[in-house]
Amino acid sequence: NVDQLRMAWSWSLPDSMNEITPLVHDGVLFIYSGPVVQALDAATGALLWQYLRVLPDEYDNGRGSRVKTLALFGHLLIAPFVDGHVVALDVRTGKVVWDQEVLTTRQRDSRGKAEGVALHLNGGPIVAGGVVVIGASLGLENSPGGCFIIGLDANTGAEKWRSNTIARPGPPGGGSWNDAPVHERFGGGDWTP
Repeated sequence: NVDQLRMAWSWSLPDSMNEITPLVHDGVLFIYSGPVVQALDAATGALLWQYLRVLPDEYDNGRGSRVKTLALFGHLLIAPFVDGHVVALDVRTGKVVWDQEVLTTRQRDSRGKAEGVALHLNGGPIVAGGVVVIGASLGLENSPGGCFIIGLDANTGAEKWRSNTIARPGPPGGGSWNDAPVHERFGGGDWTP
């Protein structure tokens, strides 16, 4: 029946790198582009709500954002942003339920204003056992100390744990980098959920 397919509706996204896979649940299509998360009626394309995150000037209005997925947990839609925050929105209204800073000012990509350190939250979150899991990936420049995966409480956004993706000096396996100090260890980016 492929020859019977016809366009039902279309929607223009805000300007960004747009690598997102839309998420559809209960007849609602959730989409992310730049600093905007939108909920659309999946059958008609009508805008149900949108959340616009106001970003500092150095983020170029979120155009460099390349988030690949969003996540659902009960009535929450979980979205990472280019400013290093993970935000939970109410799926019915788009109102912020919680907002958690995951990347510090020094870690996140601020277009060269963060002392050469550039990490992103663009792989996208997943939720398992009430924990939002998301990894930090490398940005435009190398990131001394490497990347990490973090677990946030899905109901509150509070950090539950953080695990580095490259060995740290001291623990077993920490000498696998020929005893290089942590600021000389790079890599371990988490590009996918």
